[in-house]
Amino acid sequence: MSFDRIRIAYRPTLAVLVALEHLAIIANCPLTVHGANFAPSAVLEWNGSQRPTVVVSSNVLQAPVYTSDLTTANFILVTVVNLGSNPQTSNTALFTIRKPAPAVALTQDPYFFDSGSNIATVGDFNGDGKPDIVTCSPNKGGNVITAYLGQGRFKFGPPIKTIFAGYFKCESLFTGDFNGDHLLDVVAGGSVGYRQEAVAVWFGDGKGNFTQGPVTGLEGEVVGIADFDGDGFLDLLGVERSGSFVAFGTGGGNFGSGIIVHGQLGGNPVVGDFNEDGYLDVAENVNGAVRVAINQRNRTFRDDNKDVIPLPCLEIATADVNNDGHLDIVDCTGAVLLGKGNGTFTSGVGSAIPPNSQPVIADFNGDGNMDLLFLSSTSQYPLSILLGNGDGTFQPPAPAGPSSLGSFFGLSDFNSDGHLAVVGSVPSGGISGFVQVPAGLYPGTLTYGQQVVGTSSSPQTANLYNAGSTPLSLTSIQIGGTDPNDFSQTNNCPTSVPVGGGCQIQVTFTPTAAGNRQAKLNIAYIAYRGTPTPVSVALTGQGVAAVSVSLKPSNLTFATQLVKTTSAPQTATLTNTGSANVTINSIGTSGPFGQTNNCPSTLPVGQSCQIQVTFSPTQKGQANGTLSVSDNAPDSPQKVSLSGVGTILTFKPIGVNFGDQKVGTHSRPAAFTFSNRGTVALNISSIVLGGANPGDFSQTNNCPASLAPGGHCTIRVTFTPTQTGARSAELQVSDDAIPSPQQAGVGGTGT
Repeated sequence: MSFDRIRIAYRPTLAVLVALEHLAIIANCPLTVHGANFAPSAVLEWNGSQRPTVVVSSNVLQAPVYTSDLTTANFILVTVVNLGSNPQTSNTALFTIRKPAPAVALTQDPYFFDSGSNIATVGDFNGDGKPDIVTCSPNKGGNVITAYLGQGRFKFGPPIKTIFAGYFKCESLFTGDFNGDHLLDVVAGGSVGYRQEAVAVWFGDGKGNFTQGPVTGLEGEVVGIADFDGDGFLDLLGVERSGSFVAFGTGGGNFGSGIIVHGQLGGNPVVGDFNEDGYLDVAENVNGAVRVAINQRNRTFRDDNKDVIPLPCLEIATADVNNDGHLDIVDCTGAVLLGKGNGTFTSGVGSAIPPNSQPVIADFNGDGNMDLLFLSSTSQYPLSILLGNGDGTFQPPAPAGPSSLGSFFGLSDFNSDGHLAVVGSVPSGGISGFVQVPAGLYPGTLTYGQQVVGTSSSPQTANLYNAGSTPLSLTSIQIGGTDPNDFSQTNNCPTSVPVGGGCQIQVTFTPTAAGNRQAKLNIAYIAYRGTPTPVSVALTGQGVAAVSVSLKPSNLTFATQLVKTTSAPQTATLTNTGSANVTINSIGTSGPFGQTNNCPSTLPVGQSCQIQVTFSPTQKGQANGTLSVSDNAPDSPQKVSLSGVGTILTFKPIGVNFGDQKVGTHSRPAAFTFSNRGTVALNISSIVLGGANPGDFSQTNNCPASLAPGGHCTIRVTFTPTQTGARSAELQVSDDAIPSPQQAGVGGTGT
């Protein structure tokens, strides 16, 4: 294992009090750290242990590193602390110690997945030296902050959930110490209402729990945090319609009003000390060209860059990609701008690729050169990596494993193996981790959908390639998991896959039973430590029995029906939609509903039968029931929802049309008989005419205020049209029955 030159990844938008931008390590030589806001009292901490430190300037310091430092761990955590009465701690810079590899393979971790979140951040929230993951997701009108405390080997403790009331939609999540207690907190950019942007702070207790801090209204979206003015309080970097802005922290998680950095809206801004004066600057692609806003140290920025160089797309990232000690910029097409260290750039060569969404810069293969990882699902390579050559150029893009990764939230060594892992969102929703493996096997899941039991699907392909530095010795390729007999595989893989080589495995789904079926394609190989190591692809499908029926409609609603009488029937149709005969075991109803049918005990393929359903209410009010058909189909019993309303009152007739009547003249009255069929007296509160033209009709009645059981009364209605044309109304009797009022229709035509 070589330690002559090891580099770390840096994501500028995660910079905090003291910004570490890049560093190079040479064994038995001083470690040189580039950053910003270093105080004369600054001291470097190496895995939590302070080292003798020489502060060269506010943006450069040195500390000793020995060979023994690099032989006891697979990754190192470096921070810088400005000592004093109120110590200020930098962001944590992680770099890995590993054997270089000529390729990189990533696979989705099968044991970590937060399905309810789409925002995450990474940090050591309990101070045990192992990286943790924190997510934010909605929870019944509030929020839940969930901490997954790392245990190494990409294992995490049970989720620690902190639930907060009050609406806040998390749209971005960052890590830092906002209240000065030297414990990591989280800050979320988002909204508290419709288009009402805000930032919320949650304070960590060092154990994975959080308490609600201030919520500050903003005029834009938060995209990063850093200490731009060097006062020890974290500031916010954001974007809004007028351009990018900085909102300066005032302590305790509070923020003041923002100042504009760039006066035009551009792409995602990135942070770095581009002119190497010890203060953090902001760069972004504005109108197709990168502009740098230089920090003036007095809470202002100067954007007078005359050396504006075009870049093809808005998404950019920054790091030192040509190993000259100056920050460079790379965009989402692989185009490179090489930094001069004075805030200006020259055009580099880069690597032309189809536009992706978000470039991530890090040394993924451990050779000391910065690489590019791209996430977009629209590219020819959905998740692709360009290995760096160390001179600002990159190798051609290569697939990096999983089919796609939606958004990037952080890098760390969750496996404690010296290999960087990625935390991001998956297109289907949720947060997952993606770890490096010597054997690259992708995609992570093969999904087959529905397949008739006993029949075979078209094959799907899993790809295996050797991302290691030695030939990959395969020991087995087989199907395992819950339902291994439902899947089969063929492959063209040799027993030894050469470095950079690959092969394909064809997997077919033949369900042996109905329902959800799942298994795993398992490939075992001999890892460089000599132990068999498995990689796998999840296999899922649904077996569908050949027997299949439909029962339609899904519900039947009956009109209001007099208690102890039976309605006219309504029809439900049972159809054999499968490829085998259906055995009908029973047909029945519940509630005050009945049925008759012409269904045979065996319903042939493609045939239908009818079920006649009637409603016979036994009491007044709403009634519900179910028509159920039990058979040998997988989804048995099939059901139809039934509903109706019972009543104890009747109108006879239920309507009268008076025909033609000269305007202003009276028709002969029409008599309606209103009857109480119940067993208790009915209290009548009013008898009125309503509907479209109530003024064209009048009524008289002999109905008492209380109508006895079995009693009836007469209501006489007269039609006196006020104008020509069709006229209508409703005779309405309001009472204490359910439903009320009782109604009968009246109509006529004015001539």
